[in-house]
Amino acid sequence: MSFVPCSSRRRIRRPWNLRGSTKQNVFPGTDDEHALLELAADAGFVFKRRAPGKCFVNVLGTALEYDLVAILEFDSERKRMSVIVREPGGKIKLYIKGADQKIFERLKSVSQKELKRTAGHLQQFAIGGYRTLCFAVRTIEMATFNAWYKEYLKTINDPVKRKTRLAELAEVIEKELVLIGVSAIEDRLQKYVPETVGRLVSAGIRVWVLTGDKLETAVNIGNSCHLLSAKAPMMVLSSNSAQRAKEDLAKYARLLGEKVLSRRDQQLSLIVDATAAVTRLLKANVCGAVLAIGDGANDVAMLQEADVGVGIAGQEGMQAALASDYTITQFHHLDRLLFVHGTLSLFRTSKCILLALYKNVLETCVL
Repeated sequence: MSFVPCSSRRRIRRPWNLRGSTKQNVFPGTDDEHALLELAADAGFVFKRRAPGKCFVNVLGTALEYDLVAILEFDSERKRMSVIVREPGGKIKLYIKGADQKIFERLKSVSQKELKRTAGHLQQFAIGGYRTLCFAVRTIEMATFNAWYKEYLKTINDPVKRKTRLAELAEVIEKELVLIGVSAIEDRLQKYVPETVGRLVSAGIRVWVLTGDKLETAVNIGNSCHLLSAKAPMMVLSSNSAQRAKEDLAKYARLLGEKVLSRRDQQLSLIVDATAAVTRLLKANVCGAVLAIGDGANDVAMLQEADVGVGIAGQEGMQAALASDYTITQFHHLDRLLFVHGTLSLFRTSKCILLALYKNVLETCVL
């Protein structure tokens, strides 16, 4: 049931056929939310429609109306989103979905055996290349909710401290959670992604994948897009401290030898669990321009930090497209953007500079 409140927070009008229905519905725009609503419908919990402050759901044949009291949106730092609803019986509940590490640390009480089993399921899903989510719920006492909601109303009307205060309020209310379960959603690559990545690498462009997914999912995606290969050795640096990272680097240096690490003609691949921070690091320490491409809300900071930001508009929403310098609709369009329009832009800019130079020379000679 938690799939429905968490996945029906946005309203985008487009055709949505739920199990053969031809009726057009108001449906959240991402594939993840579509999959979650389909799963909920299979279990008898059918999302019907949204209205301002309302959510209408058919629960096992019974029509119910939920009040949407507050929505704490997802961002790349929180790695979770939650919605507070008032149920038909009057109870106030918080439903939350997000990354497993963010949900686990906020659970009220759960046996280590159950937690270990859930973590095992998540790892199996990640190895299969699936994108995972954890779901939890909290029943909020009325007195606690009233005090929190009073501060929430003040915060959403504060244009200066709104973002900071909302994050603080989320930390206050998103705790003492009860784990509901986890989901695994297939994360398909778009068409021609491996071919596009191959052309970028052939052109001498260093391709890095910045991802917040689990390690196993990241490796699976790296293999799928041919950024990694089965024959190439893989070094994993997943340290939680600077000292441990130095030790791991020293170990790999001894294992492979300094000559291997210092070779500049060898094709290397890198998958990193970070976004804006790594982009900032590259700009500061690497000669050349940094181009970032992303399609989700969690990519906004990275796109804004890069020298050139390319947003992919589509199923994941418009946040990345609005924050970017260029917008495309498919990943493989990056090929033409760089190698055709980029090359022509270079030629045209060069000619424009030469024209301006010779124009100034002629004007000087005439004078």
